[in-house]
Amino acid sequence: MDKMSRDDGFASCKIEPHPEPVLLAELLTNISQIIKNCVVLSEQEADAIALWVVFTYCIDAVNFAPILNITSPEKRCGKSTLAALLTRLVYKPIVASNITPAALFRIIEKLSPTLIIDESDSFLNLNEELRGILNSGHSRDLAYIIRCDGKNYDPKQFKTWCAKVIVGIGNMPDTIADRSIIVRLRRKLVGDTIQSFRRYSNAEINELISKCLRFRNDSLEQIKNIQVLIPESLHDRSADNWEPLLSIAYLAGEEWIKRANEAAIYHSKLDAEVISTGVELLQDIKNIFNTKELWGMYTYELINELCADLEAPWATYNRGNPLSPRQLAKKLKEFDIRSKDMRLPPAKKNAKGYLLKDFEEAFTRYIPT
Repeated sequence: MDKMSRDDGFASCKIEPHPEPVLLAELLTNISQIIKNCVVLSEQEADAIALWVVFTYCIDAVNFAPILNITSPEKRCGKSTLAALLTRLVYKPIVASNITPAALFRIIEKLSPTLIIDESDSFLNLNEELRGILNSGHSRDLAYIIRCDGKNYDPKQFKTWCAKVIVGIGNMPDTIADRSIIVRLRRKLVGDTIQSFRRYSNAEINELISKCLRFRNDSLEQIKNIQVLIPESLHDRSADNWEPLLSIAYLAGEEWIKRANEAAIYHSKLDAEVISTGVELLQDIKNIFNTKELWGMYTYELINELCADLEAPWATYNRGNPLSPRQLAKKLKEFDIRSKDMRLPPAKKNAKGYLLKDFEEAFTRYIPT
């Protein structure tokens, strides 16, 4: 029987699995309600977090480990409150307000924790190696990296498979956001009633943990064999993110299947609003070609049109200066689009530019309908 030690400032004890079989629907409802009581967020986000909490206990039975990304536009929106509450609820929590790449894969290899990374906006965007390690842990089959280790620097494989919470202000890098279930917290209004998470006693929280442990012991093998129906509106990566949560909801019964599907669709709509820089560039170029009704444009003309929209990033893309021809070429090359020597009437000389027909495949593949 799986047990769990707690020594987190709230409790210091070994928690035994609950002696009776668990009503999973009731457990999920209770966790969701506590979350809604403590921070300002939607019902769908609270349900997603409740499912994710239970997922941390069942990670050994699933194929994907979605990151729980807790974000807000500004400080004082409840991120630290939610992170602290999760620290009390999740399976084997380890908290870090900063972490190096070497420490990250070593702590995962040693403890297989639920890793809660706070203050991510202060360091994560600037550390490409750290982002790569976090990304590698999304799929169980690919959750490994290789580093030289020991006195002889022998190559060694380290696992990166564990549940992870990332907390910070603003948007995560595209690749992490794509592997995440994103919860966007809001600052409370005067009329919002919020409880302190500290009002929940050790006994109340430990009972929830005890039930999660019992569910883990009873249900791991069952979860491995569940084939869930994924809502059609979810794209491939979003479907991967939600597969383990929907599997857990399946065992909770009809009400939670419905709530989980609603939460998945809610988050998929939010995901559609978050697009990469490359896709944003394609969308803006498509709008320019459509508005101008042109079949080709010189590079300098295209950049002038892109920078004319002061709400778009292109006027300040180059460290406060306009997007350069080289930067434009480099970004479009990722989509296999290249400039050509061309002459558009009434010009008398050739110059570098882009043809509409060279964008058509990229428009079809990457711009959401």
